[in-house]
Amino acid sequence: MFRILSLVLIGALSGCASTKDAEKVSEYISPIQAIERAAEASPKGVKGFFELNVKATGKPRNVVYLNSELDYRDPRNISIAISPKVRESFIKKYGETPEIFLKNKKIIVYGEARKVKISFGCNGKENENQFYYQTHVRFSSLSQLLIVQ
Repeated sequence: MFRILSLVLIGALSGCASTKDAEKVSEYISPIQAIERAAEASPKGVKGFFELNVKATGKPRNVVYLNSELDYRDPRNISIAISPKVRESFIKKYGETPEIFLKNKKIIVYGEARKVKISFGCNGKENENQFYYQTHVRFSSLSQLLIVQ
């Protein structure tokens, strides 16, 4: 029952999610499913309701990443990317940064998962021959985030 109510709540609150998008969702997308679907849709992304436990966080270059695995390089990891604008909204609402407040919590995010190429670099220069892929989920509004526990 809670699952259905929370799905309806997210659908109603998420300004970017249309009723049509919400109707297509029959279940939340796990990290592994997100990785598979983003890889199949690449270079496009896949929209949906993504559920994960935040095991680790990071904040390189002013973007907060909430990770489903302890090691963000783990192939099973998805990273929820929070822009500086959404981060500021979060701090105003919860009085704490998302990287601290959400660690070890279960969340559901409505957004778009994409397969992202990450190049290794040295001294600020990227090496195009050395890379791996991550799956990132981006969202544009705090209303697209539900904290489950």
